[in-house]
Formats: sequence, C-alpha cells, structure tokens
Amino acid sequence: MIEVQRTFEEGAQAGTGNQASTTPQEQIGSQVDDAVSSIVENQVAEASNLVGDKPEKQHAVFEPAAPPPPPATAVVSAGTILEVRLQQYLSTKTNQAGETFEAQLEEDLIVDGELLAPAWSRVTGRLTHMKKSGKVEGRAQMGMALQKIFVGDEEYSLKSNILEYEAAGTIKEDAKKIGIAAGAGALIGAIAGGKKGAAIGTAVGAGAGTGAVLATPGEEVEFKIEHLFQFTLERDTEMKIVRN
Repeated sequence: MIEVQRTFEEGAQAGTGNQASTTPQEQIGSQVDDAVSSIVENQVAEASNLVGDKPEKQHAVFEPAAPPPPPATAVVSAGTILEVRLQQYLSTKTNQAGETFEAQLEEDLIVDGELLAPAWSRVTGRLTHMKKSGKVEGRAQMGMALQKIFVGDEEYSLKSNILEYEAAGTIKEDAKKIGIAAGAGALIGAIAGGKKGAAIGTAVGAGAGTGAVLATPGEEVEFKIEHLFQFTLERDTEMKIVRN
C-alpha cells in the first residue's frame, strides 16, 4: 500500500508539473486552432486549384471607335456641266426626232474628290426634235439632250438642258440670185421691146430668180463624229462611288 500510494503521488506531482506548462483549456484551444487552420488551408488550396489557370483580372482598355465607313454614293448636283464627245454622225437630213445618239464622257466625273464615272464612260442622248431645211420657209433645226450614263454594270438616268441648233441663213445668197435673174430678164426684155420690154423683163426675171431660190434647199444641221457638246444637268443625280 505504501508503494502504490507513493507511486500515485509521484504521478500526481508529475501531472501537476505538466499542467503548469499547458492547461487543458489551452490544449483544447490549440487543437481547435489547428483544426481551423487545417480547414482554411484546405479550402484555400482547393480555391487555388479552381482559379489557378485563370488569368489575373485585366483592366478594361478603351480603344478609339473605328471611323465610319466611307459613303457608297454621291450626288451630282443640278447645274453640273457634262462634256461629251459624239460617237456617230448626226444630220437633219438623215436622222429623225426621237432617235438616240451615242457619245462618251470627255473627262472624269468627280464629286467631293470621289470618282463617279471615268472618262470615256458611255453616254446616250435623244434627238428632241428635227426639222429638215425647207424649200419655201424654215431653216433646218436639231435639238438634243442627254438621256443616260453607263458606269460598269450601272446605268443612271440623266436630265439635261436641250441644245438647239439651226442652220445658217442664206439671205445674202438668195438676194444675189434674185438680183442676177432680174438683171438678165431686163436685158432680154430690152432687146425684145425697148423700155417697156425691159420693165417686163425685169419683173419676169425677178420672178424666175425667186422661183429658183425657193426650189433650192437650204443648209442642213450636221455634226461629225468626235464633235464636243456641253450639257448642263437640270436634276440631281445620285451615283455610286467608283472604288479601285
């Protein structure tokens, strides 16, 4: 009994010494802290595995807005002058009102620095009216206006002013012819019957001269190939911009 009691006391004393260094509460608290730390470390590790391959958060970069696309069309304003070169022969003697004629654009058509139709683009026009020279009255007349312009696969309707032409007059030539005929008649009349015959001959000669003039057609209006015309547009025309 004495041995057992002594051993117990020694054990108690030994236990008392350990408690002095670490209390049960402290031991429990330490164990709790270790458990919490372990849990937190595990959660952090799992989170790191989930987001480890993802890039770091990037700051938004503001780039300047792209410029607007260039316009696809432009407008040829009324009042624009188009110079065209005729591609066929025209005459009041052979052509009729309502017929079309062929021409080519003489220079590039450019609006606000944009090319709408290159030089030599096909242009068509219409003969608005046609009048042949007359034997009794009226000079030959021709009227024309632009109708269309063709650019690649596109075609555009045009409205231009009407160019009107009239044959040159022959008044002086007619007067000369009448005077010559009258003088010849007077000479013939004088030979035939003196002064009275001369007067009659003058009248007859004048009439004959007039008849000769009226029976002679006046000049025709005609234009040869390569003739240049300038037309003025009377209506705005929207056309596509030609891209290279």
